[in-house]
Parts: sequence; C-alpha cells; structure tokens
Amino acid sequence: MIHLMNESLNYQLNKAGLTRIKEIMEVMPRTKHGKFLIDQSTVGLHMTGSRRLNLEHAYVYAKILKVHPWRILDDYVCRYPVVGNYNPNTGFVTNRGKFQNDYLVCSNDLQYIPNTLVILSKSCKIAYIYNEGVFLNEDNFNSAEPQRCILETDKGEILGFVNHCDFEKQLAQFVLPSCIKQWKTETIKYSNIRPINEILNLNTVSDLTGIVEHTFEKPKQYY
Repeated sequence: MIHLMNESLNYQLNKAGLTRIKEIMEVMPRTKHGKFLIDQSTVGLHMTGSRRLNLEHAYVYAKILKVHPWRILDDYVCRYPVVGNYNPNTGFVTNRGKFQNDYLVCSNDLQYIPNTLVILSKSCKIAYIYNEGVFLNEDNFNSAEPQRCILETDKGEILGFVNHCDFEKQLAQFVLPSCIKQWKTETIKYSNIRPINEILNLNTVSDLTGIVEHTFEKPKQYY
C-alpha cells in the first residue's frame, strides 16, 4: 500500500466534509490583524501532499477539525517517541514504554533518523535525544571529557556524565548532572550504555518543535 504525505490530514478533512480548499479557508482561523493562520496556497500544498506539515500547522488544523493534533500528523512528520521521564534530583529515568508515550515533534528542517528516542525532563522542559541502536564503546568514547549517557543498571536507568569506563568488566565511573550542589562520582556495573546525541531546551526552541501528547481524548487546552 502506498502512503501519501499528509494522508492523515486528508483523511480528517474528508471525514469532516472539507474536500475543497475554498471550504477549508471559510473556517480557517485568522490572526487579530485578519491574516489567515495558514494561507490558501499552503493549504493546497498540504492537500496534494507537496509540502509536509509542521507542528504549528497541525495545531491549526486540529482546532478546525476539533480533533487532537496527533490525528493530523503522519509518518512524514519528523517525530520521536518520549520513552522515559528524567528526574534531575535523582538522576534516574522512569521508563514509559514505546507505546505509552508522548512524541517530540520537530521542525521540518530536521531529517528523521530511525531508532531515535527521547527522555524528557518535565520540570526543566529539556529533551535528551539518543539512538537505541548506538552503544558506548571504545571507538566512540571520548575519554578527554565526560560524556552524557544513559546507563542501564540493576538499579534502573541512570542519566549521567560518564568520565571513565572499563568496557571489559562493564564498570562505569559517572557523575549525576543534577541539582545537587556537590557532584558525587560513583562507579557502577552496567549492562548497556547509550550516548546522548542531542539536548533540546524546549523553552528556547522554535514553536515548530514541541511535545504532542499521545492521547485520543480531546485536551481542553487546545479549544
């Protein structure tokens, strides 16, 4: 089966009986200055699958169609599942599971990278991005400076700075990037270590990047 770009959007538009650009523009919200939130030409490009949606567009269409933004997004939108919650006071990560998560939806200038996952610090609004298929090893470990990683241990998953690693004995020396005044160096036995590839401060990124709740109930804050 061939899937078209913005297929989810077109499905929701057809379901609502909005099959023509003119019909959509009649219900398109405007700014306080009278400008359409999405202009007519862009709507046409979305409907024909010639241009990808971004997060901002998804929220506008969701408001028109009275559905959750998640129903508007499809696989062509760059998005990564949030699989864990990070507690900066303890350093531990609470696993949420791949199918019980929210999604980090990124602006269209970012290229989708398969197997990318996100750990979220809700209190600080910081997203830690990593690839579940990439593990810390002798080839990619930078011993010159501490490397932020996720450590899988018997105590649970820990997000910390690894500054030394004995790969043969699977022992890692790390410190916690927490709110604690004095960082304490610890050594722990691990099963796997995955390096953090990127950190996004959701307070400062573009409005086109953000967290979308993976729920099929209508959230009040959108309406």
